[in-house]
Amino acid sequence: AALAALLPDQAGALAARAAACEEELRGLDRFARGRLADIPPRHRVLVTTHDSLAHLARAYGLRVLPLSGADGHAEPSARQVAAVINALRADKIPAVFMDTTASPRLAALVARETGARLAPPLCADTLPEGGTYAETFRQNIRIIAGALRGDGG
Repeated sequence: AALAALLPDQAGALAARAAACEEELRGLDRFARGRLADIPPRHRVLVTTHDSLAHLARAYGLRVLPLSGADGHAEPSARQVAAVINALRADKIPAVFMDTTASPRLAALVARETGARLAPPLCADTLPEGGTYAETFRQNIRIIAGALRGDGG
């Protein structure tokens, strides 16, 4: 509406583009809900290097268990790592996730200690060069669903 007010001669094109974007977002939502629907409740956990996927987790009934320190970026304490390892073991959570900007060292250690799979990296904070939001969202959902189901996507 604000753009249409500034560019009244383009209001029709802006409204059409907005409607197309809304439909694309509804399609992405349907895709995510369909891919995540059959994951058991106790496995609906994103063990991640930090909680950058909290918005996605809230939207799709997942819980984030971050491996980061108290400020979200610092190295976690031994107590924090032990708590995450215990949670993975207790609920038999099948995967540990990391994002493309994080070091895989801690996630790999936790996966090794628990027998969980280290999933392919997620794009959580940035889009890959040349990638679109929709492509990145779909890829992240495929990785999450496959890893939590244990079938790789």
